[in-house]
Amino acid sequence: MVKEKNRKVANMKEEGKVNYYKGQILVSEWGYGQTNQTFYKVIKLSKSGKSITIREIQKTYKANKDNYMCGYEKPLASLAYVKGSKPITKRVNILRNYIRPEEYMGSLKVWDGKPKFSSSWN
Repeated sequence: MVKEKNRKVANMKEEGKVNYYKGQILVSEWGYGQTNQTFYKVIKLSKSGKSITIREIQKTYKANKDNYMCGYEKPLASLAYVKGSKPITKRVNILRNYIRPEEYMGSLKVWDGKPKFSSSWN
């Protein structure tokens, strides 16, 4: 399995292209002293395949019944964009196959379809 993954990464590096597609949902987990989740939808791939354009989408929050300061988030089923959000075009780090949407945020990962843990001070 590790050899197969290494082969796929090597092929991506060789081709200089990324493993993303239009409509795919990505998530960024970030924060200091709390856990934030930001979801994005891939809206465009560059012709070279080395950059993608993403846009933030709205999410739902379900509070944890045992702790009022945490819960779980996932994208809205409609995949509606966050009001005021704008498309962000980013070059993908081919060696590590990741994107950092903003300097203060963690890298983006493909969303696995499961709600993501979130916490806050509110």
